[in-house]
Amino acid sequence: MQPTPHRWTIYAVFMFLVALTIPTLLKQSTERDSTITRLLQRFTGTTMTTTETYEQSKSRWGFDVNLVRRASYEDLEFDFTGPTHLLTPVTSTKVTIELTPLPGFHYPVIQARGKNKSTPVASVDTDWEPASMKGSNVQTTFTRTNMATTDDKLADYTSFLSGLILSSSYTYELIGTTDVIVRLSVPGASMLPYGDSAPKKDITISGIGVSTSITLGGFEGFKTLEVVDLPTLQKTGATGYALTLNLNFKSPSPEITMRFGDVTLRAVNSAGAAVGTILLRDWTVKPGNDNPVTAVLTGDSAEGLQVVSTLTTTGDTFTLSGFKGSSKNLGVAGALAGVKIDLFIPAAKEV
Repeated sequence: MQPTPHRWTIYAVFMFLVALTIPTLLKQSTERDSTITRLLQRFTGTTMTTTETYEQSKSRWGFDVNLVRRASYEDLEFDFTGPTHLLTPVTSTKVTIELTPLPGFHYPVIQARGKNKSTPVASVDTDWEPASMKGSNVQTTFTRTNMATTDDKLADYTSFLSGLILSSSYTYELIGTTDVIVRLSVPGASMLPYGDSAPKKDITISGIGVSTSITLGGFEGFKTLEVVDLPTLQKTGATGYALTLNLNFKSPSPEITMRFGDVTLRAVNSAGAAVGTILLRDWTVKPGNDNPVTAVLTGDSAEGLQVVSTLTTTGDTFTLSGFKGSSKNLGVAGALAGVKIDLFIPAAKEV
């Protein structure tokens, strides 16, 4: 049925009246609560006090809007080379937050930041970062910020790192809040007399609750670590030795980068003879098949020297195991204590 001129006139008058209210609304709405509630009041007839916080309104109305559906990281970097295990710098170049669409409202997010509500394992508070929005998905980043823990949470923090290092995948709970700056427009604004110049306002919405599970691919205990070049053996003193190896690790994790710094593992040959420790120097593991590292196996014992000397004629499989002294970072050391790698070392050249 074609709309009559009479219906078109009523519609035009209605939209004109709506348009006239927008500048007043935006002028009055200097705070995020008043902006949202005034818009809701005007366009839905809902009455809310403009001084209520999100938590207060959730309690009073008995429901949670739950604006954040889920969150994910395309990449996540941990830097364990700092002076303390209590603060770990973390970075992500792409964080995706899926929001619940609000029918009739267009709210493109232009900045975002996150904050933990509690610290059962560790907390990460990020600064304001630019954000873009496609559909209901917000994409943002967070530059180098600290993941903080406390000594009384060290066991739980170690368990968290163990899940990422030893497992093929690890799921954890992200509990906290996110703040966003949105560029608010009104339903049907493009149809108003203002057109593209219809009034808009950037507002800050703080304390949006986040409680979601995030699954990341793990390192699977570094089981794909391998020797890629001819090892070299150097004897030092009467019973000392240094076996230099070029290693590579093909990481199965598509998201995680970890900067470990120096990592030390104990080495035992296939017969169960301890031959010393192997130092992986300044080790960084990132997504992909190219994670080279120089390692040096050292020891000083007659038995160990006899074992490594056989490597000049034939290769052998060694078991590399983590222990509490594997890293200067206590959290990482605890996680590496569960590492057990079977590494085949081919025949070496004595220099």
